[in-house]
Amino acid sequence: MLTINTPVQVSPCRRERLVASLLLLWMVAVLLPGCSASGSVSNTSPNATPSVTTVVPDAGRTLTDYGISHAPFGFSVPRDLNPNFMINQENLVAMDLSLPDGAATLAYLTSHLSSMGFEITATGGGSLIFRDPRWDGSFTIGDVSSSLTLRLVR
Repeated sequence: MLTINTPVQVSPCRRERLVASLLLLWMVAVLLPGCSASGSVSNTSPNATPSVTTVVPDAGRTLTDYGISHAPFGFSVPRDLNPNFMINQENLVAMDLSLPDGAATLAYLTSHLSSMGFEITATGGGSLIFRDPRWDGSFTIGDVSSSLTLRLVR
């Protein structure tokens, strides 16, 4: 076991980045345990049959257009995003975005989630929590990036 007896000085900016990174790591750690698949992974979307008719706004683009095949049918985000990385698993879809994309994505989701069949259940501090009959979702803006997570729960 490593013990450090002298205090380590960390600048406030670096501390904020560390906290944001730890928060993102915590979110992934909490959501991923339920995502491990036994056997082979299916390439078909769990939402292949749409339960809601959606029209993607002109300013939007579906997650499927970004190459995420397991996304809820018709789920869209702003058109001009540049994701840092994406997760495309049968029961978990995630997209990490650079910080400049965060505010636009938050505004887009706030305006369009209901037309995609989702109900916003909580907001505040640059974050949204939302759900539909099959998916739970969250979006949060951190200090260095923002993150969209959708988890198949039903």
